[in-house]
Amino acid sequence: MTRWIRASWPNCCAPECCDRSTPEKNGLRTLRELARSYQTISKDLKRVMNRLKALFRSWGIPCAGTRGHAPSDREHWLNKIAHAGVRRRAELFYQHLDGLQILRRQVRGEFLAESRKHKAVKGASSANPEGAQSTTVLSMVLDTDTGKTRSYFP
Repeated sequence: MTRWIRASWPNCCAPECCDRSTPEKNGLRTLRELARSYQTISKDLKRVMNRLKALFRSWGIPCAGTRGHAPSDREHWLNKIAHAGVRRRAELFYQHLDGLQILRRQVRGEFLAESRKHKAVKGASSANPEGAQSTTVLSMVLDTDTGKTRSYFP
């Protein structure tokens, strides 16, 4: 099988098609990479939130919903943890959460700014409010189940 793949690889397409260093003709490389970055950072943010909730629950502290993530409530939640080492771990998770939230906002702005440059996105997202626009564009650019790109763009 691998011999067949190696033997057929040079003949699969033209060399300029396989060369990833050449820019895409329709300029979607930046949009796709920003979409992947936004999706990855969003997943990381969700994981950190789940880790925080798991930490509190492991110490018998109930925390339903998004309670415990807001900066205004953090001291209250940290004071519920008796052990200093566990409290420090929760503080580190909160620092990680803050950094990811800032990064996500930054990438979301860049992603939406780049998406406004493409005709297909303008038509699809013109009826959506600003909040739903990023998910619409993200679903157009990436197949959210597999992470592969879709062919909405000519």
